[in-house]
Amino acid sequence: MFAESSSVPQLGLQQQPTLYTEIGDHQVDHGKDAPAEIKALADPIASSGTGAAERESGGGTLADPATELLDINHATAEELEQLPGIGPVLAGRIVETRDRLGGFRNIEQLSEVEGIGEATLERLRPLLRVEPAG
Repeated sequence: MFAESSSVPQLGLQQQPTLYTEIGDHQVDHGKDAPAEIKALADPIASSGTGAAERESGGGTLADPATELLDINHATAEELEQLPGIGPVLAGRIVETRDRLGGFRNIEQLSEVEGIGEATLERLRPLLRVEPAG
């Protein structure tokens, strides 16, 4: 029915995402300047285990995670949305769970939030801290 064409790329199942863009005959390398989310997509180990709720939630990036950890007991939903993989839906669920529990006692309690699995928890752990609620 369809003729095979050499202009249609044949993608193999093992092909990995790239950190460059082809524009005409040129390649623009995004490797060192790529956002963390793009680098995570190119790394099959880092991106494995992402659940549907995490993918649907969007999410931003933390402004400068090296200088300040986000306190999950006092962060607003808007601040939580700046974390990688946390969009408005998950941020709202984190706040609801925090309110229901009277505050988080430890970071592991984030696993009680619907849509936060082990992979997300491990990705967020170095960006968070827990101060007593109150």
